[in-house]
Amino acid sequence: MKLVYQIGIWLVVVAGMSGAHAENLNLSIVGKGEVLISSQEDSCTDDCVLNYPKNALITLEHNASENWEFSHWDDNLCIQDEIGYFSGTENLFPVTEQSLGAKSIIINDFNNDGQNDVVTNWLFSKKVEILYNNGNGFDTPVLIGNQFNYNSALTAVDWDKDGSLDIVVTDFGAKTITIFGNKGLDGFEKIETLVFEDISPYAVVVHDINSDGEYDLLISSFEADYSSDLGRLEATITDAQLRWYINQDDTFVADKLISEGEGIITLDSGDVDGDGDLDIAAASITTYSSFIFKNNGDTYETQLARKGYGTYGVALGYVNSDSKLDLITTDYWKGALILNIQMEDGTFSADQKIGEHFDGVTATAIGDLDGDGLNDIATSVFNEQDFRWYKNEVFDICHFYLAQDYDVTATFTSDTETETETETETEEDDQPEKDSKSGGVFAIYFLVGLLVSRIYLKR
Repeated sequence: MKLVYQIGIWLVVVAGMSGAHAENLNLSIVGKGEVLISSQEDSCTDDCVLNYPKNALITLEHNASENWEFSHWDDNLCIQDEIGYFSGTENLFPVTEQSLGAKSIIINDFNNDGQNDVVTNWLFSKKVEILYNNGNGFDTPVLIGNQFNYNSALTAVDWDKDGSLDIVVTDFGAKTITIFGNKGLDGFEKIETLVFEDISPYAVVVHDINSDGEYDLLISSFEADYSSDLGRLEATITDAQLRWYINQDDTFVADKLISEGEGIITLDSGDVDGDGDLDIAAASITTYSSFIFKNNGDTYETQLARKGYGTYGVALGYVNSDSKLDLITTDYWKGALILNIQMEDGTFSADQKIGEHFDGVTATAIGDLDGDGLNDIATSVFNEQDFRWYKNEVFDICHFYLAQDYDVTATFTSDTETETETETETEEDDQPEKDSKSGGVFAIYFLVGLLVSRIYLKR
């Protein structure tokens, strides 16, 4: 009888341990509305604590009350692996006739009107164009330049320091980097061409890396046969290096080597690790990888961000509500546009595929294209002869796994002047608290344990 009684106690202990593997979702609501926890068939109309199993799938949706509208989720958990941050709707940019080989794209405000414009690079048409944002869409493209050999990359910087962004075009075939000055209503005009004899620049970052008041160049260069297609270029890359060239009296002198042997065809830059200096994102077509080169002062630490298949384009930008730069890459051979969110520990999340592409996704860029305060994503599809963009919907549906106790706030705002948030609040004591999912399991196992003990004891 003693052994049987111990079995009953053991059942109770196991039940208590199973209840410990649960986490709290602490939901706060600002304003008036309802949060639907659709993945758990639950809801919340006021601040509440919900208890679910560890790593449970949590999908939060919003339902605003009358005369109120949803504003945003106050958290950094919306890693939407299945739902996605971006709508599947492709928004095509206007194109002109004879536009072939969509190669690269940049997003920025080039006419200082508060709206982000778009600059596009067409390889086979050997032209660069700008599409001005009119607030309701984009105007017909305006030509910037069309006398290139192999216009391989774009970037933007205020080269002449007049307060307006200029456009920098790298011409791999001509071994040059050309700056088109922004002349406002008069458009763009060529103001300087840098010629390189010993290297063939493919992509460039412009930045004053030594803080002497003059722009320096971070250049990805290599030699390759570009007379055929991407496969031929990729297979023949040699002498690849990523190196800083320091401006010394308007002459750019080779300086710090960051990487060699990587056929890097796209670059972007930003403070990825939040330490106040410039880090580099790079896409390597030879190793099918995207890298982050973290600036540690005298040296750079290499971080593999992701492996792809024909990794072609890379861009850094703020996609969600935290202060960490996220990563967008393109896989040419897979026809894929990929988002990777930067996590708290500096690593990047699993791939989140955006849209459906089939024939050569090349470059990508991040920026607010519809004026809603959220950064959208643009890309180029080489063989489909178009540039397109996807709207950011990061704050619409929040989706994550409950790995620990999490706090999430849903904010609703009133869309009428008469509605306020100061209506009489219901006393907390009148609000029934949600039952703990694990507490019920504990009670059931407790009763079963006692029942088993009593039955065997009677025998």
